[in-house]
Amino acid sequence: MDQMKNFLETLRFEETHSENTIQAYIGDLTRFRTYLESKYRSVLFGGGMIPRYFTDFLESENLSGFSANTLQRRKMVLAQFAQYLTSIGEFTSDQVAEILNWRISLWHDIYLQDVEFLSDGDLKAILEADLASGVARSSRDKAIISILLETGLAISTVIELHIENIDLAQGKLRLSSGNMYEFEIPRSTQLIRTFIQEERPDMVQRSDETILFISQLGGPITRQGVWQMMKTIGDRLSPPIKLTPRVLRNTAVKQMIERELSISEIQDRLGHKNIYSTRGLVRKIRRTIEKQEAGDD
Repeated sequence: MDQMKNFLETLRFEETHSENTIQAYIGDLTRFRTYLESKYRSVLFGGGMIPRYFTDFLESENLSGFSANTLQRRKMVLAQFAQYLTSIGEFTSDQVAEILNWRISLWHDIYLQDVEFLSDGDLKAILEADLASGVARSSRDKAIISILLETGLAISTVIELHIENIDLAQGKLRLSSGNMYEFEIPRSTQLIRTFIQEERPDMVQRSDETILFISQLGGPITRQGVWQMMKTIGDRLSPPIKLTPRVLRNTAVKQMIERELSISEIQDRLGHKNIYSTRGLVRKIRRTIEKQEAGDD
């Protein structure tokens, strides 16, 4: 019996994780499966698993040069899988703890990392640049970047926006996910209006398409499409700027801190389920700002 497959199906059934998170789990567990099949050919999923297989895999990933963030994520995915095995009687809580105790200092290493965000000069260069090679997509690309900066939303949420989520008259973005969330987007409103009125009609293939941001192929833009778009924009600037959804999200949080939003307000905007995640990110950004300011003195 393939308990990895059962574990993922359980996550989907419980609906506690987004599809993007589940896809990330699949990627990490696929690497784990490949490792087991190459090193422990006799291991069958659903029996014979021991903590050493988990920690040996993590140590192999560590020797391959993966970052502390990636290692910590993979450790937590494996720990959740081990917890699932505990729930069906194939693991014990002590064995789960053995996995969690692997390089327990990773949290400290991650905490000490500087957070990447854009400077005021970087923001000015991006928002004032002619982002697209031609007129088409210029407002779309700027609108995506601007929304990420003004709201702090995850890129997965932004690419799933529908036209009805945008109130151009009020300059607001509204989301409903159990609760109603409303964001002021004064900088993004005109860019979205230009995109909807002038660019989007020539890009969309279906007249009944309601997704806001359209790709060059005429359908909804993908996460990969946004990543490539941002990399192209960042590389084109002089000097080049590292531009990713994560950098923009961190920049948005930095701006929230500067506007003195509370931790709970930042948590709501970011969509964090756990306030400790928000507190940790805010602390890291503040520490990075302090280091940069100390270096400028």
